[in-house]
Amino acid sequence: MRKEILPFRDAHSSVLSRLLDAASEVMIMVVSDLILILIPLAPAVAFMLWVIYALEKQIRRDRRRDAIARPKG
Repeated sequence: MRKEILPFRDAHSSVLSRLLDAASEVMIMVVSDLILILIPLAPAVAFMLWVIYALEKQIRRDRRRDAIARPKG
């Protein structure tokens, strides 16, 4: 038995390679879009985390002062 060479076999592989190329281009576009979104958000998120940390630190200080002030008062 002889294998038949299908004329569309090469076309199929070229379509597959085109799809893979398009998918990689889309991934690059998505990654670049995410980077453009995350760059301005990074300082905002860092500042928000710093504010939360400072508030928690202040709350702990206030609780310690209250705990120290109760027995004296």
